[in-house]
Amino acid sequence: MVLYEPAHELSPATMRYLWRGGYDQKVFIAALLNMAAKGFLTIREQAGVYTLTRSQTAATVLSPEEKTVANKLL
Repeated sequence: MVLYEPAHELSPATMRYLWRGGYDQKVFIAALLNMAAKGFLTIREQAGVYTLTRSQTAATVLSPEEKTVANKLL
């Protein structure tokens, strides 16, 4: 049966990783965009330079791989 939505317990980054059978740039981008969608960070672009800013939203809203990205990046 074809599913058009990922399982609720799997993040977009995890789904991309499983679909591709490995890591690529889009796995990282999917994690960042999902973190922004959850309100954990904001992404701003100015003259082709992107800036990530952590918000006051608690890290508990993040998936395990998103927590790893947040700890290493922010």
